[in-house]
Amino acid sequence: MNCGNTLIQTTEKPFSTLKQATEFLELVGSELAWTGAGVIYDKEPGAILFLLLVDEAIVCVFRCALALDDTVAIATLMVGSTTDEFIIASTPGLSFPHDDVRSLEKLNEHWGIAQSAGVSIAELHNLFDSLFKSILTKGRGANIKTDTRNQVLLDSHGRCMFDGCSVDLTIDHLTGKTGNYKTLAHNVASSEQGARGVVYLSNELSNKPENILVLCDVHHRLVDSVAKAEYPAHVITDMRSRFCNQAKNLLDSMRYEPMPAICVCWPVRDDQFSLPTEQQIAESLKPLKARWSGEFLPIVEKDETLRSMDQADRWRVSVHGVGIAFSDYVGYSEEKALRVY
Repeated sequence: MNCGNTLIQTTEKPFSTLKQATEFLELVGSELAWTGAGVIYDKEPGAILFLLLVDEAIVCVFRCALALDDTVAIATLMVGSTTDEFIIASTPGLSFPHDDVRSLEKLNEHWGIAQSAGVSIAELHNLFDSLFKSILTKGRGANIKTDTRNQVLLDSHGRCMFDGCSVDLTIDHLTGKTGNYKTLAHNVASSEQGARGVVYLSNELSNKPENILVLCDVHHRLVDSVAKAEYPAHVITDMRSRFCNQAKNLLDSMRYEPMPAICVCWPVRDDQFSLPTEQQIAESLKPLKARWSGEFLPIVEKDETLRSMDQADRWRVSVHGVGIAFSDYVGYSEEKALRVY
């Protein structure tokens, strides 16, 4: 029997005896040294897949239709001496298409966006008992501890972490009063019956900082009620990660040297032009590792006069203006740097 043909066992019927599953692992183990083991399941769950991993990538997948104790025995055998944890992962709100469970490439894509946690061997019985019953537990999972809450608040810098919002949640924008107007929102719901709730995994992730976001009331309602189907767990995970990375980059830029911005504007043909926004200025200076000092040196503030000139006169005026502005800039800083935007 060729081991290479068995790495995707899901093309066949699930194992129905402990002996079949054990012999399968022995065969794979004779050809492959896996470094991790786990299980991934979709909503309800509708599919429960056992995985062998090498460097966090799925290299083997199989299914079992065994009694609870036999399933725990197989999972324990999978862990062996490779790791102390059995990884559980899920894709809240998403189902695995039939063809995907037969493709390592597709399964690795699901694995890449799945929410996951590690459980000890002692917890395997409760894990598979919950999965096999497929009953969503009522009530919330573990409470958010003070250390977790503080870490989430530090990650948010007091701002809504929803893409494109970043509203300051330390002030009531209607009354102007300062206070704590932040809402801690779970990605994978703390309750298995909540938005993006998952059997067993909800409780495991309930107190994990990376599973919690700070959101304003509007966006909390959006992702949990109004449009929760459009915000599966992996989308919110990516959103949180982007916010943290962007916040770090912006704060790191505070140590950059401040410098003024020179804007050279004149109309092309008779088209209108506008001055750059603060964001555009910041993006232009970023490659220089510089930040805007707040000083703006526009060569042209209004374009009515330029539009009334012929093209030759426009160029003469513009070139003269560039010379004046650049002279001002040279006088401003000894270190000469110019970024053309």
